[in-house]
Amino acid sequence: MLAKNDIISLNIARITSEGFGIGKHEGMAVFVPFSAVGDSLRVKIVKVNKNFAYGIIESTLQSSPTRIKPDCKVFGKCGGCDFRHISYTAELSAKQRITSDAFTRIGGFEITDIPIYGARQLDHYRNKAQIPVTEGVLGEYICGFYAPRSHRIVPHESCLLQPKVFDNIEKRAMELINGAGASASVSKIKHIYIRQGSHSGQIMLVFVTSANIKQEIMPIAEKCYTEFPMIRSVMMNIQPEDNNVILGNENILLFGSETITDEICGNKAVLSPNSFYQVNTPQAENLYKLAVNAAELTGEETVLDLYCGAGTIGMAFARYARRVVGIEIVPEAVANAVNNIVANRIENMEVFEGDAADMLGFVKKKELTPDIIVTDPPRKGCSTETLSAIMETSPEKVIMISCDPATAARDCKILRDEGGYTLKSLCTVDMFPRTANVECLAVMVKNNE
Repeated sequence: MLAKNDIISLNIARITSEGFGIGKHEGMAVFVPFSAVGDSLRVKIVKVNKNFAYGIIESTLQSSPTRIKPDCKVFGKCGGCDFRHISYTAELSAKQRITSDAFTRIGGFEITDIPIYGARQLDHYRNKAQIPVTEGVLGEYICGFYAPRSHRIVPHESCLLQPKVFDNIEKRAMELINGAGASASVSKIKHIYIRQGSHSGQIMLVFVTSANIKQEIMPIAEKCYTEFPMIRSVMMNIQPEDNNVILGNENILLFGSETITDEICGNKAVLSPNSFYQVNTPQAENLYKLAVNAAELTGEETVLDLYCGAGTIGMAFARYARRVVGIEIVPEAVANAVNNIVANRIENMEVFEGDAADMLGFVKKKELTPDIIVTDPPRKGCSTETLSAIMETSPEKVIMISCDPATAARDCKILRDEGGYTLKSLCTVDMFPRTANVECLAVMVKNNE
C-alpha cells in the first residue's frame, strides 16, 4: 500500500484530462504532473486516496521520445500551460485520447477514430487575458498567473499564450499602479483584463475592482489609453464579491468606446467586457465551419442556438439556414448579439434573453419548430431541464459544442438513451494549444425508425 513520501518507479502510460501523466503501481493509479507518455520515472508520492495517488517527479530514469525542452521560464510554476514539455504531435494525440476516453467511458459510445484539428499558431493566440493583481512581499503590487491549484500568483515578464502587446500593457499598468501608491486605492484592483480583436487589432482594457474607484484610477486609465494606440476602450468593472467569478455586472466607461469590434467567419462582432467570445479566433472559425458543415443545411431549416452569447455561432449558420433564433441569459451579451445582427445586416436571425433551461416554453410561445439545435454550454454542460426541453422539441439534429468532453459525453448519452438520438460524428478542435483544455464537436441525429 502506497504512503505519502514513498519513492517509487513509474512508467507513464497516458495523459488525463487534467494534463497529468498516469501510471500504475501495484494496481493503483498514480497521477504525475508534467510527465510524458513513455517516461520512466522515480516519483515521490505526495497524496494518497483510496484508489489512486498523486506524485511528483524526483528524477527521470528514461525520458519519453516526445519530450522537448520547455520554452518558458515559469513553466511548471505558473498554472497557465500544461504541455510545454512535450511535442505538439504528442499533445494532439493526448487530446484525441481524452475525448475518446470520455465518450467511451462516460457515454458508453463505441469510438474508433476521432479526427483532431490542430492549430497553426501555438503561441500568442489568446485574444483575452484576465490577470490577477495582488500585493507582493515587499509591499509592491504584482500581477501574474496563479500557480497550479492555488491562489498564489506567479509573476511573469511575458506569457507565450497571449499577444506580446498584452505583456507591454500589463507592465505599464503595473508601473502606474505602483507609482500611484495608496492614494489611488490600488488595493481595490483585483484583475487587469485585456481583450483584443484578432482581425481588427482593437484592444479593450478593463480594470476589475472591488469598489467604484473611478476618480482614483482615471490617471492610470488615461495614460494607458493615450500610450497604446490600439486601446480603443478602457473600462472599470466592479466585482465586490470575494469569489472565483472574475467579472461583476457593473461596467463603467473610463475612456474611448464601451465596445470593440472584431470579425469572425466574415461577420462583424461587437464585444463588451462580459461578452462570451472564443479566446482563439482562428480555431473558433474552424470550429464554426465544421459545425455548419455538419448541419448539412439546405436553406430551409430553422436553427435554434442555445447559449448563443454574442451571436457569433448563429451568424455563421444564418447564411445557410432559413431562420436562426438565439437564446442567451446574459443581458449584455444579448445586446451585443442584437448589435451584431444589425451591423451585419442579417435579416433571418433574432436573439432573445432567456435561460436555455426554459427553452420549451419559449419554443411553444414563439411557435417554433427547430430542425437543428446548436448548443455551446458552459463547462458544466447542459442542465437536465435543457436536455429534457431539447428532447421534447425533437429536432432532427443536435450539434453540441463543448469545452469539456466529459460533460459533452454525459449529455450525449442522455440524448441517446432518453431521446432516441444517435452519435453521427465526433471531432476534437484544439482551441487551447499547450494547455490541457479540450474542445469537441458532437453531432447527434434523431432516429426516425
